[in-house]
Amino acid sequence: MKKEQINTSLYKALKSSFEADRDAAVATLEVYFTNPVGVAEHPDFVSDLREYTKKLAEAEENIRVLEEYFWSRDGD
Repeated sequence: MKKEQINTSLYKALKSSFEADRDAAVATLEVYFTNPVGVAEHPDFVSDLREYTKKLAEAEENIRVLEEYFWSRDGD
């Protein structure tokens, strides 16, 4: 597929979805790191931190792949 033939609206929606996933993971990790008392009882913090770190890495990788293989005409 030629990059200029992509549907820009779909590209933006998909990229925004990955960015939202990334931002949610970062926000959750920040809460755990800066205020673990504010997190409801979680007996296994490390497991939870691993889960959100994986979500963050997955979202970042999805954004990277999307940008590497496709592009939007407005420079996104």
